[in-house]
Amino acid sequence: TGGASTGYSTVENAGTPLTQRTTINLPSGSGISAADVGAKTELTLDSSVVRTTGSQSIAGAKSFSDAFTLSPTVTTGTGVSISTGNGLTSGSALSIDTGTSTFSGTAAGITSTGNFTGTLFQLTANSTTAGTILGISGTGLTTGKAINVALGALYSGQTDGGGDIGAVNVRAGAFTGNIFSVSSTAAGAGASSNLANLASPQIDGRLLFVNATGAYSGAGAVSITANSATSGTIAALSGTGLTSGNALAITTGNVLTGKALSLTLGT
Repeated sequence: TGGASTGYSTVENAGTPLTQRTTINLPSGSGISAADVGAKTELTLDSSVVRTTGSQSIAGAKSFSDAFTLSPTVTTGTGVSISTGNGLTSGSALSIDTGTSTFSGTAAGITSTGNFTGTLFQLTANSTTAGTILGISGTGLTTGKAINVALGALYSGQTDGGGDIGAVNVRAGAFTGNIFSVSSTAAGAGASSNLANLASPQIDGRLLFVNATGAYSGAGAVSITANSATSGTIAALSGTGLTSGNALAITTGNVLTGKALSLTLGT
């Protein structure tokens, strides 16, 4: 308040009068700027102040000491976007660290209750040739799960333009080496240890299906090698309840010139 000749007579901070002085200074970086507009002095917030409404670009590193929630309304755009530019080397675009927390919930979760037909979580890195797209490390894991997939009471495997698909789907073009590999650096701890376990109460269909659709001429579509074994059983078939079926069935075409079953014993 006050007249133009005397300047400000009262300056208040949240309704509390401050000491009366002849000069008001707005420090650089305070986010407030002043300008003479007609017969008045107008104070405005500059672009460095984070506003609660409207679109705004915010520069500089920011630290949040408490939880915060983002609730954008998105239909076709992007709710949250992180862009590092082209100079990222050993840093991270996104880092989540739970410290030594012994949580029983979910550290990072994505939830959808919609009956969508798209992809809930997508990793795309089509230009890398030698990197790792998804890496999981759990060197202290003893009884938990590194990957856990839970499906409903009925899953119906389907086909699409690329062929058969399943709940876990891996596709590749031409390849050398292995598309799917499971290995262990130590032997199983007991006679019931399995490197891979397939179990189902099914009464029809197949538990494992291997289909070589090409003009195969290799050494074995299914190959089992245990050349270091000196005792035990390399391949075992057990069907104690079998009454009229086949424990092992081999079917060939009409032009076979080799052997339907070949056994080679050492000397």
